[in-house]
Amino acid sequence: MSHLLLQNLSKRYGPATALDNIDLAVEKGELLTLLGPSGCGKTTVLRLVAGFVTPSAGSIRIGDVDVTRILPYERGIGMVFQNYALFPHLSVARNIAFSLEERGFARSQIRQRVGELLDLVRLSDAADRFPAQLSGGQQQRVAVARAVAYAPQLLLMDEPLGALDLKLREAMQLEVRRIQRELGITTLYVTHDQTEAMRISDRIAIMNAGRVEQIGSAAEIYGDPASRFVADFLGRINFISARVTSIASDRMSVRSAIGELKLPPRNGFTAGSIVALGIRPDEIEVEPSVPTNDMVIAPATVLDRVFLGNIVEMQVKLADDVIAMVEAKPAAARFSRGDRISLGWHASRFRVFIK
Repeated sequence: MSHLLLQNLSKRYGPATALDNIDLAVEKGELLTLLGPSGCGKTTVLRLVAGFVTPSAGSIRIGDVDVTRILPYERGIGMVFQNYALFPHLSVARNIAFSLEERGFARSQIRQRVGELLDLVRLSDAADRFPAQLSGGQQQRVAVARAVAYAPQLLLMDEPLGALDLKLREAMQLEVRRIQRELGITTLYVTHDQTEAMRISDRIAIMNAGRVEQIGSAAEIYGDPASRFVADFLGRINFISARVTSIASDRMSVRSAIGELKLPPRNGFTAGSIVALGIRPDEIEVEPSVPTNDMVIAPATVLDRVFLGNIVEMQVKLADDVIAMVEAKPAAARFSRGDRISLGWHASRFRVFIK
């Protein structure tokens, strides 16, 4: 049974629909991330689950309890915010102990639990410091420890690392994931950062305009996006316009901006369909050494290239002024702007979307 279950959940503010009839299931111990652009509804989902707002329709279950109409403090939820929300006048230990003190736990129990959590978040030597004496990453670890002190059934995290600089944010992503796994706590995480979502999640739910467009692991969504929006939002992708000219049992023929192409058959298309062909920058080979029968070969002109150590990022122009991005091996650094090169990729790697 799912530990968190949202069914037909909607939220409307007058004529505006913030959330449109979504279904979502989070398994026990899983970290599921809601990922999408600003205004897509991901924070609305979190606020509904927390009980801060009431749904217009649908239900929310945590474990075997319907919490749709239950008050926030009765839901057994821990929450971590972007701004930490620590008490500035309390020490690290007292911040962590706060929820336990409010619930009347014995001092010995509080002392033991705080000690366990300080060890977990690697801040045992900072117990007597105050929030202002900590770095941003340390404050966020205290916020996580405080949120889980009372062993909540569910942990909600709303853009928790958004205020940190890039290097610290990357380090904290690993810390959050480590803590979540060690606790085995079911977690619903919100971010607009695709790299963060791919790094920490068991599964990702891609949201757009109040709806969930696709749910799966990072590898599943990246490799087989369900829509053009998903393909464009998670990772980078090049799109080439095309028209389906014919469909047979073993192939689909399309006329594209770079010529006539033979693709593996796809469901849901008919002759005459206007489509967009998607290919990831890392799936394009520069100067392919051993082209295969199913490989698309296209001449291109280098518009720009940037050496990034493990890859060379290239912007190229194909036929009919189609601009594409390529992530090539370091050897491609020998090419300069204006150079004519050959590109190759397997036709089977094309994702095909209705344009």
